[in-house]
Amino acid sequence: MYLIFIITLLFTTPAFAQDVSPDTINKRILQLEAEKTKLEEIYKEITVRIDELRQLIAPKETDKLKEDK
Repeated sequence: MYLIFIITLLFTTPAFAQDVSPDTINKRILQLEAEKTKLEEIYKEITVRIDELRQLIAPKETDKLKEDK
């Protein structure tokens, strides 16, 4: 799936469409893989922070439920 995405980006980027040498393609693939890695790291950080927030919120919600009863 990622490969299809990367190939699609390669041929739809206007600046890239002018120069289609194999070296340029390989450089662009490496750039996109680096960007993908950065985005995956950001996604992991976000999910970790969301889980931390859920843990902080969860005790408060159970306290509210106890008060309501």
